[in-house]
Amino acid sequence: MKDFLKGIGFYFRGEFFAFTTMSIRKTIFLNILLNIILFFLTFGVLSAQMVKFLKFKMQTPDVWYDYLKNIGAYGLGALLVILASGVIVYALSSIIMVGVGDYLSKKTLMLKGALPKDLKSTWNIRRIFGILLKVTVLVSLSLMFFVVSLIPGLGFIGMFLAALVMTFDMLDYGFDHYHLTLKQRFSFFKANIKVLSGYAFAMMFLLVIPGFNILMLPGSVVAASVMLAEIKRTS
Repeated sequence: MKDFLKGIGFYFRGEFFAFTTMSIRKTIFLNILLNIILFFLTFGVLSAQMVKFLKFKMQTPDVWYDYLKNIGAYGLGALLVILASGVIVYALSSIIMVGVGDYLSKKTLMLKGALPKDLKSTWNIRRIFGILLKVTVLVSLSLMFFVVSLIPGLGFIGMFLAALVMTFDMLDYGFDHYHLTLKQRFSFFKANIKVLSGYAFAMMFLLVIPGFNILMLPGSVVAASVMLAEIKRTS
């Protein structure tokens, strides 16, 4: 339980660090602006589709519609649209701003005195392709678990698993600077699963609050790097 609470603390401390550090804050605000634009575009499209879907289901009621009706079809529909918009914004932003996460992680590790001294710039076509592939896979997993969260009874499990995958994605930028192999990255994640679960829980909690999801996501990379630096320092 202590490690779990420590992970929650890492998340909020990291977010505070992201928004109060001048050299990072400008990049964070730029990312937030992009997220706001993406959110409203996504929200508009999904809202229109959700209204059409609910109108159709009202004409052809079944088990799913009864489930929606019992707890408020339109209320739940609006919540799902907001949550889905947040996850899709995360997916699109991760791919569009692929180099920003790397920059924020490197800057954070440097400010925390945890950047490897032998770090060399490895930006090339191969690495860019590799990062895009990694982001695509991790985002796809997050989306899959989000869909699972829409199944009655599996909501919390699906959202938590999606948050864990997102946590790995946030940490992976820092892993790149330490030149860790895939096996070493999974070993680190497994060894610190209690702390990382706390981080994921805090991130999941904020992601379900309308508005907070698009504001807090950019700082999550910084928060993950702060956590990585602290764990590396104490291990």
